[in-house]
Amino acid sequence: MTTNKSLKFYIYKMTVDSGGAPCVFRGTLSLAICKPAIRSSCTVGNWIFGFGSKKKCEKLIYIAEIRSKI
Repeated sequence: MTTNKSLKFYIYKMTVDSGGAPCVFRGTLSLAICKPAIRSSCTVGNWIFGFGSKKKCEKLIYIAEIRSKI
């Protein structure tokens, strides 16, 4: 069994849903205008767990694996 020492998990809490980000289009999740800390430090193979805000009942909305960075 091999281990990925760079494997990281990120929590994205959506406090506002204006439709700009995160954006899902054709199966691709984009964080183009939000969460600069996640965008700058994540690497391929990491995971993002997206949760709603208190207003959205703090439920899990999505889980996304980083497969590439543009």
